[in-house]
Amino acid sequence: MTNNINNNPDLSCNEEDDELVWAEEDDPPTSSPDETKNAEQNILLTDEWISHDATTWKVMVVDDEPEIHDVIRFAFDGFVFQTKALNLIFASSGEEAKSLLKMHPDTALIFLDVVMEKNDTGLQLVKYIRDTLQQHLVRIILHTGQPGEAPEELVIENYDINDYKLKSEMTRRKLLVAAMAGLRGYRDLLRLERNKIELSGLYRTVEQKVVERTAQLQQKNQLLRKIFGRYLSDEIVDTLLETESGLKLGGERREITILTADIRGFTAQANKLLPEQVIKILNFYLAAVVNVIDKYQGTINDFMGDGLLVFFGAPIARENDPERAIACAIAMQLAMDEINEQVQSWGFAPLEIGIGINTGFVIVGNIGSETRTKYSAIGDNVNLVYRIESYAIGGQILISESTLKKVSEVKIYSEKTIKPKGIKQPVTIYDVEGIGGKYNLYFHKEEEIFLPLQEEIPLQYNILTGKQVNAQTVNGTLFKLSPKGALIRCDVEKALLPLVLSNLKINFNFPNSQAADEDVYAKVLSYGDNENILHVHFTSIPRKFKAQLLALFKIEWTSDLSINHSIIDEQHKELFNKFNKLINYIGNEQEEGELDVLNFLETYVVTHFETEETVMKQVDYPGYAAHKAQHTTFIETFNKFKQGYEQNKEKHLYLALHIQQKLVNWLVHHVMEYDKKLGCLLSDVNN
Repeated sequence: MTNNINNNPDLSCNEEDDELVWAEEDDPPTSSPDETKNAEQNILLTDEWISHDATTWKVMVVDDEPEIHDVIRFAFDGFVFQTKALNLIFASSGEEAKSLLKMHPDTALIFLDVVMEKNDTGLQLVKYIRDTLQQHLVRIILHTGQPGEAPEELVIENYDINDYKLKSEMTRRKLLVAAMAGLRGYRDLLRLERNKIELSGLYRTVEQKVVERTAQLQQKNQLLRKIFGRYLSDEIVDTLLETESGLKLGGERREITILTADIRGFTAQANKLLPEQVIKILNFYLAAVVNVIDKYQGTINDFMGDGLLVFFGAPIARENDPERAIACAIAMQLAMDEINEQVQSWGFAPLEIGIGINTGFVIVGNIGSETRTKYSAIGDNVNLVYRIESYAIGGQILISESTLKKVSEVKIYSEKTIKPKGIKQPVTIYDVEGIGGKYNLYFHKEEEIFLPLQEEIPLQYNILTGKQVNAQTVNGTLFKLSPKGALIRCDVEKALLPLVLSNLKINFNFPNSQAADEDVYAKVLSYGDNENILHVHFTSIPRKFKAQLLALFKIEWTSDLSINHSIIDEQHKELFNKFNKLINYIGNEQEEGELDVLNFLETYVVTHFETEETVMKQVDYPGYAAHKAQHTTFIETFNKFKQGYEQNKEKHLYLALHIQQKLVNWLVHHVMEYDKKLGCLLSDVNN
């Protein structure tokens, strides 16, 4: 393509109407021959060059006519725009321009010819710049000497250019004006892009700070939940942290079901243990029951020593709050077997809990001051649940009538009418056995079997009102013993007997004891059918009381038990000695010793009976068959006793009584009635 630029006087460098500011021109850079086609991906605008304040304006001239290069170079010689000179870059083809653009992504202005290698080379280069290189800041002035190849309207509509000039119309002034307009547009766009980058950086900084701050808040929130979760239920923590009214003082009237539980006799036991032992037992017990409570969606409101208070219905109410409370109570009682297995393995007495449940309206909410607040419930129904729980013995669940009416599939053992202190009207309470439906939970209560004592034990009791001991003392005697209770014959008229569910302080007068011994606490469960009889359940049994009671069951070997056969007599002495050791171990609750003796006796009894039966055969004893039958009966009785012991080791007093009545008494009777006859025959044979 040729243009007669020299014949165009408007491009003459001798124009007198233009004042030029002269400056030296930098040599135009050249393209690198090592550039590859994939380099386009690296030519996109970058923050580095946009933020960089260049000392010159890069202006590229793309035209295949060298004369145009010379004229433009001369026209812009010394040209300065806003204190910066031009850095002119020349390309003679579209391909060369592509290479140079890769090297100079910060080009501000391009004078671009249309017709070069092809009729649309310039137009294709526009697409390459805008679409491939994604360079939208550079200003493009399309100039052409063949407008028929690129009509102005069509080009402006379809190609992203900034100006369209005909070479035949270009004067030096128009060229400079077009350059200044293009550079001004580039400058303004560059400022906008820089502001955009700064804002983007600021946004990223703010966003990062927000992310970091959010992470810190979440971490603190988790820490708060972890800390407060050890003192409050998850539901209360959620209410405090996630609701606007969470920390607001005040409350609302709401119907909820309340459960309270307490370890029976634990205070007396704790007074004899080291502090760390008490905490060890309590923490293990509470960890187990808290898991149960969480399973049934109860809200633990408070720990009170070995007692706890649980809400069903606050802060979150559910339709089945009463039945979940009952199911939770049964599950807690069932969990005690596993809890006691561990507690007893540590050498401590087993635990028993009494549970009370009541349903009714209370005031629930944040109670206290702005500096110290507690989520709690107040009202008569809170007081009532504590009263109900106080009537429960170990292993028992008592519920109010209001709770019973809201649950359809609960099974009841019995009911009682009580008049608790501070409650105006009599209250009916129900002893729970289990709950059906989807829970299907039941706990078995063993039938209470009483064994008579050989000698009744004198005693005195006082009725407890709250924690106060009444002054009136009543005399009586203990004449029957069960695994966890006793029958007491009282020296008063039946009308003067303490009310059912009253608490008693009892002192026993054992033989050879000058004064009443340690306090034993019990609860009255019922009256006997005849006489002035009380059925009591021991809530606290001191170890000294056990030892004194068990001492009554021991029996010593005496010469009148001899059958004049040295081997059999020695075996009898060993049996008596082992039974007394077993009673000692039971009194001291030494299970390992108990089991060792029982295992020894299981083998030794058989050995002893085999010895007797061999002797009887040797002398052709006529009572052999009846004697052997007695041996068989004893072995069966002993095996049942041992099996019962393995199933329920904590019934120490009861086991001792069984030893006396079922084993030792049998052994004494057997020696006196059967072995003595064998001894007489052996004496006759020896004579």
